[in-house]
Amino acid sequence: MVQGDRTGLQDPHGIALDPRDDVVFIANFGSTHDVSGSIKPRQGVGSADNKEGKTNWPLGREFAIAGSGTINDPSIVVHRRGASGNVPPVRVIKGSKTQLNWPTGVSFDPQARELFVANDAANSVLVFDAATSGDVAPKRVIKGPKTKLANPTGIFADVKNRELWLTNFGGHSATVYDLAASGDVAPKRIIRNAPEGTPSLMIGNPGTLGYDTKRERILVPN
Repeated sequence: MVQGDRTGLQDPHGIALDPRDDVVFIANFGSTHDVSGSIKPRQGVGSADNKEGKTNWPLGREFAIAGSGTINDPSIVVHRRGASGNVPPVRVIKGSKTQLNWPTGVSFDPQARELFVANDAANSVLVFDAATSGDVAPKRVIKGPKTKLANPTGIFADVKNRELWLTNFGGHSATVYDLAASGDVAPKRIIRNAPEGTPSLMIGNPGTLGYDTKRERILVPN
């Protein structure tokens, strides 16, 4: 396990492997917080299923320490595949030139030596050279109204068919592009589970909710 303040990991999400250089690329939102202690198990809720004797069963989470949260620049950190412990990354892609904005999924093309990043909050796909480091601009960007990208989160580089697949959290869709696509380009194909233009609720991992009686609205922490 790679863990600790030297690793550069800050709310990591997507991960991709470069088999030639034996490294992994990890996307980081950039948010952090400290935790303290485990939540006590709720009595009478699934206790018979707690085979491992977990002290925080069944919630499986810890208390965040108030005031410990930080919001830092998003990044892509690169670690050796066999890294362990509190070790620094081999290199980091980070800074304003990178255009990173809530990077989620990442995928790697070992033939072209390119890293593809689903850039959620910017409705874009960023493409970097495998050896990229520091505050550098992507070699190309897929972005614009023709792309139909809407908060892309999942991404897969289909090297065999030379296609790039994206799942759109904000668009009820999966969109497919040429692997070498760049700019404001229309997808080759679109798979939908709702009509085009249907609003997405954008709900992920919601917790408790409340009701605003004056505005007649349901409030959902996301």
